[in-house]
Amino acid sequence: MSFGTFSGAAFTIGLLALAAALFALSRLRVRHRALIVPTTLFWREAIEETRARVFVQRFRHPLAYALVLGIAAVIWLACAEPRSAASSATRHVLVVDASAPMAGERFVAAIAAVRERAARLPRESTSIVLAGARPELVLAADEPLATFDRRMESRRVDPHPQTVESTVLELFATATGPTSVEVCGVTPIGADLVALAPSGSSIARVPCATLEPAARRGVSTLGVSEAESGAWDRVDLTVVVHGVAPGEVRVTLDDAELMAASNDASERGTRLTFRDLPARGGRIDVLLAADTVAAASAIVPLRTPLRVAVSSTVPPALLTALNADRGVLQVDVDPTLVVRTAGEDFFSALPALEVATDPNAGAFVVRRVADGAPDAAVRAAFLDLGLGDIDAMELARQTARPIDLVLESAPTRSVAVLSELLDERYDFVQSRAFPLFVARALRWLADATPLQPAWAAGAWLEDGSTRFIAEDGRTIDGAGSALRLPRAQTITTATGRAARVSVLDASLARGSSPDALAPVVDASDGGVRGTTLAALLALVLLVVEWWLVRSERMP
Repeated sequence: MSFGTFSGAAFTIGLLALAAALFALSRLRVRHRALIVPTTLFWREAIEETRARVFVQRFRHPLAYALVLGIAAVIWLACAEPRSAASSATRHVLVVDASAPMAGERFVAAIAAVRERAARLPRESTSIVLAGARPELVLAADEPLATFDRRMESRRVDPHPQTVESTVLELFATATGPTSVEVCGVTPIGADLVALAPSGSSIARVPCATLEPAARRGVSTLGVSEAESGAWDRVDLTVVVHGVAPGEVRVTLDDAELMAASNDASERGTRLTFRDLPARGGRIDVLLAADTVAAASAIVPLRTPLRVAVSSTVPPALLTALNADRGVLQVDVDPTLVVRTAGEDFFSALPALEVATDPNAGAFVVRRVADGAPDAAVRAAFLDLGLGDIDAMELARQTARPIDLVLESAPTRSVAVLSELLDERYDFVQSRAFPLFVARALRWLADATPLQPAWAAGAWLEDGSTRFIAEDGRTIDGAGSALRLPRAQTITTATGRAARVSVLDASLARGSSPDALAPVVDASDGGVRGTTLAALLALVLLVVEWWLVRSERMP
């Protein structure tokens, strides 16, 4: 047997203290009342009983003492909340939903409901887990509930997607015996998760009137991408929402409402696409229905034109492509990039897009600082420069020479294209691939950071070299390993740009199934039944004592 309120040692010490106290009380001298009697037959005995300054008397009533001690022991046993071995065999885990929809009074109600439920379960086998950005054990088995109260005094819900399902799966995966998982929150749990409970384990919902599970709604996708128009200073925006009608979604850019270029509603959510938004660092907010707080937010990248110095010796076709690129600002002083003829002494120390005049040179030559496997670098350069869009076979037929990509190591980045390919006689300068090649070559030379599709709270970022500064000034650093941003907030990236982390729940795209959790059925358990039996036993002993006194078998 174990106890829910005290340890076994504390119960034993308390019982011994009760026995000693009752024994001392039973020896206290009874204060006599003055009575007039018609005889002096027992005068000597009366004098002995009333000796002055005598505090105790000899122990004379063992039956009365035994009954009083029995009653006190049973009441003390009830206070200790006895638990049978069977009631402690099952591991009880209470899971508190701490996702974004639980913010405010809902979280307070969940904490109160879980605490009440934990008080009715065996303390030595009951723990409480907070389903936050990652599962967090907030009360271990055997820890008193007062510890839980202290730990939750200042806790608040961090805005992040629901993690109840993943928390429950982790609990089932690590279970070493029968486990009873009880969830308290608004996140619905589907029948597929209930079916995954191991044999002997169960999952139920802690009842709470203010926390009825509701259909899930939210944003699963919010991301910017390169503008389909190709404009450097523009981006496209994609938003996918769930649980609301298309007309109940508002998307704003710096508080100005945007009109979607396309609106596609399906069972996988409503996809809204916005084209050619200015890349000036504005804030995107997505509001659902009548909400006044944005369900998700993002900060549009700030893209400034590339400062490019152009030599007067470059071919007209290349100059035309540069003039058409809105992401290029042609300057004469303080350039960051240069376009020149190979071998020309024109800002020779800067990264350059060069026109090679040597007929023996490769069609495309990429020079970069050696930092990896050559094969991987060739593939990366091929994709980064958009060379996959070039009809290399047709161009090779027209020029009667192979169209190859040469990779070289150099202290400064540069890209060289054979001047023969820029001849108006060939299709290369007339194709869509040519301005794309020029634009991508300049971005690669500038080492421009690619657009981040979305910053999602709780999502893993595989690039562990990325470092962020959180709102509270702390550094979030993966130290070379994968990391994730724990909550929705505004962060500062390694480049000094502001970015917004939002609650994006990819699980919404799988659809929201009805809640399949039944409420907890057993209103009492072995511990409560033991307390009830102890109270009944104390009542029986009181009745026995009353009968013995009434029948004058005990003083």
